[in-house]
Amino acid sequence: HIGAILATKSLTLAAVVDASVSARQNAVQHWKFESDVRILPHVDDVRSGVDVAVVCTPPDQRIDTVQSLVDSGVKLIVVEKPLALSLTEAKNIVSLCEAAGVCLRVNFHRRFDQAYQRVRIMLEGKTPRRIVMEYGNGLLNYASHHVDLLLDWFGPVRAVQALGCARGGPDPNLSFCCTL
Repeated sequence: HIGAILATKSLTLAAVVDASVSARQNAVQHWKFESDVRILPHVDDVRSGVDVAVVCTPPDQRIDTVQSLVDSGVKLIVVEKPLALSLTEAKNIVSLCEAAGVCLRVNFHRRFDQAYQRVRIMLEGKTPRRIVMEYGNGLLNYASHHVDLLLDWFGPVRAVQALGCARGGPDPNLSFCCTL
């Protein structure tokens, strides 16, 4: 995200936040920030002067992070997927932003990837009978992109059937079937 912000002439990087001292040091060494970029250990230190915030924390920290950003006066919060670990947490984050008038977006960049756009154009007006998508590294972090593309390209999913689990844990690898 830092590289994209620095490469966009209309944006100015105001702050980088990371609880890890070594991560902050590595970021400073790697990116060679301008002297006015604040390097902070906690999102509460942002305080004010930031219009857009990009949140890349683990999902279990999202509610507290979003609350701190809302309190600081941020106008737009872009959250890396997944938004939260549960539907209840996601609804709380959405409500928090709506109540404060803060625009909230979840980063699903693959919708805008030119290669995916070309496939979408090829499929326009056609409803495939069967689509097979493979993913690794977890349902929340990778399969969510596939589900988002299905929703974007073909509309609502009518039913989901779990077919098995290759790996458990907080972000499992599941085999599943979506009926459109």
